[in-house]
Amino acid sequence: MDEELVTLVIQQIAEQQHVQKKTLDLKRKRIADEVLPDLIKCCRDEFLQSSTLNLQGNQLGEQAAAALGALLQDESCQVTTLMLSFNKLNSHACSALFTGIVGSGLQHLDLSNNAIGSGDAHWVPALTQALNAQNSHLTSLNLYKTQIDDEAACVIAQAIGASRLSELNIGYNRFGQSGLEAICTSCATLPTLRKLHARTL
Repeated sequence: MDEELVTLVIQQIAEQQHVQKKTLDLKRKRIADEVLPDLIKCCRDEFLQSSTLNLQGNQLGEQAAAALGALLQDESCQVTTLMLSFNKLNSHACSALFTGIVGSGLQHLDLSNNAIGSGDAHWVPALTQALNAQNSHLTSLNLYKTQIDDEAACVIAQAIGASRLSELNIGYNRFGQSGLEAICTSCATLPTLRKLHARTL
């Protein structure tokens, strides 16, 4: 375990002991996929106390996603914002992450600039469940530049229609006219939606 990372995590939360909504900022710390699960285990209380968890620009993949999903399932987890852009998340990683989101208190999720849609689309049903669960709190989802194709976009569109999303960024992906039309049609009937970015390549 990287002692510098452990010290950083403990120090950041300690400095915010009187702050109600704490932020754990670990962006661009070169955290490897296999390191994050151990870091969470070592500093579990600090991760659980964080309201915003910023992990942008690291090297996180399937192991990290599974660990984050398990963290979100903890009843004492206070994370409402999870930022994971510019990592190495694929479809398998996101499937595990979305499964963990179901029933959690997560409200804002940023997965932009990850190659999520570059493989099979078995992560889409997990996303559907995360969006449509009765106890879902997810209101903001960023899927910008995640290589989503037409097939996945059409399935996601169906899930959006029954969600509570107020913000959706699904721009600059691989879907064409059919995917765009499906997304826009679904969003047009979503009363909670306030902001949509769906510009195609």
